[in-house]
Amino acid sequence: MRVATLTPDKEAEWDAFVVACPQATFFHRAGWKAVIESLGHDTHYLYAEVDGRIDGVLPLGHMQSRLFGNALVSTPFCVYGGVGRLIERPSRWREILRSVTWSCAIARRQSPAVR
Repeated sequence: MRVATLTPDKEAEWDAFVVACPQATFFHRAGWKAVIESLGHDTHYLYAEVDGRIDGVLPLGHMQSRLFGNALVSTPFCVYGGVGRLIERPSRWREILRSVTWSCAIARRQSPAVR
């Protein structure tokens, strides 16, 4: 298993995974990354890959505000976010994604929030 950050060459595969994933929504699509960035927020779109195929996605946006503090939020400004995964896959990758999320948070002194 490998955890990586979304790159332009993987966007079509990311979106194909999202379309096939029962837990994923429109807000998990790669194109939403540009929307979040256009609002002035950094993004960290992570995916887990098993045997060369995407097995899970976790789209994150870096939010900073005086009211809510400094946080990595899964799909900010959206009604649903969190991890997208295929039901038949084992859940071990989810723990790896959480670990990566916490590592990003610690490096940036943020609190991860998955809605």
